[in-house]
Amino acid sequence: MKFEYTFANEDSYTEQSLLPKQSEHVLAIAGSGSRVIPLFAKMPEKLTCIDSSQQQLALTEFRIEALRALEYVEFCKLLGYQYAQPDERKKLFEKLSLTTQTEKSLGEFFRRTGWQSLLFSGAWELKLANSARLFRLSYPDLSKKLINCDSLESQKLLYLSLRRKLKLMAFFLTLSVTLTVLLKKLMLRRTHLSWSSPGHFYRFFTQSISHAFENFLIKNNFYYSALLTGSYKSNQAPTAEIDGKYFSLCKKAAKACRITYINSDIIEHCEKAHNKYNFISLSNVPDYLKESDSHNFMNSLEKSLTENGILVYRRSITSQSHSALRRLISVSEEFAPVIRRDTTPFYNIYIYRKTGPKDFKNELLHQPLIPEYA
Repeated sequence: MKFEYTFANEDSYTEQSLLPKQSEHVLAIAGSGSRVIPLFAKMPEKLTCIDSSQQQLALTEFRIEALRALEYVEFCKLLGYQYAQPDERKKLFEKLSLTTQTEKSLGEFFRRTGWQSLLFSGAWELKLANSARLFRLSYPDLSKKLINCDSLESQKLLYLSLRRKLKLMAFFLTLSVTLTVLLKKLMLRRTHLSWSSPGHFYRFFTQSISHAFENFLIKNNFYYSALLTGSYKSNQAPTAEIDGKYFSLCKKAAKACRITYINSDIIEHCEKAHNKYNFISLSNVPDYLKESDSHNFMNSLEKSLTENGILVYRRSITSQSHSALRRLISVSEEFAPVIRRDTTPFYNIYIYRKTGPKDFKNELLHQPLIPEYA
């Protein structure tokens, strides 16, 4: 079994804060499962996890069942956020109530790896590690200097001294993205990908890195700490899925929630699921659609949402945005503070609401945000 993702590549606090409490039915792209776990803090009644990859769906089931069955430290040890001996991880795995297929596939994965941590074993994480390795070769002392920064003031001073070096990181990222776009165009014919120019990518990455240094401690950010230092310490930079403040609540909600796993194409599924979902969390799935599927994609999502239902998705800077439909209107500006606080780089975030016949005011606009965004 090979995974595309085994670790968080999104700031899931964003989707968590946008999800209304006790939503009747939520649809979420599975991914690695780490983007789904934080949603339980809002106690949805029903949750449907969907993914075109059976492997990623199995990984999501694995994470949710671990949340249901294990205590906080055990959960962290099984996933690999905390150290565990192989025998201990194996015993924790045996506590889970998994479907036969998931138990078999995940069991084979762990046995092949000697029951080592599954984190950072996906294809995406390996690409991230390669980018970080190139940069560390050009500036080997960066990791130590970032770890020694205990305040934004000291980190800002470090940024001023490193500005030229960090531009080199932006160059490496630009090169990686440029090659990725070319390969997708040539091999997959994803012509919806916007070429823009390498100069556009370079400016975006330079601004993203600058924003990070000036707004939050790099060593406390799960994404940037791995990218710029080449290491990840969960006690310093926890992801949303191991946020201890919400673990007990998420655990209780996961046990009560009715969960369904669907291995399907998102467009095909939504075409058949009319007026079914109050909230849809799509990750960056639109990046992987063909241009010819773009309109069908938005039309299908509109059909599957209930009145005043909310759609949230991310798009990489290489992609063009979608236009809204008659009953699907953008409400991104209303949530600009939430979007600005997202700590994951390289994505644009879009939020839409499905209007009703009388266009009632969405209750979401009046709902208090979680503490991270208050």
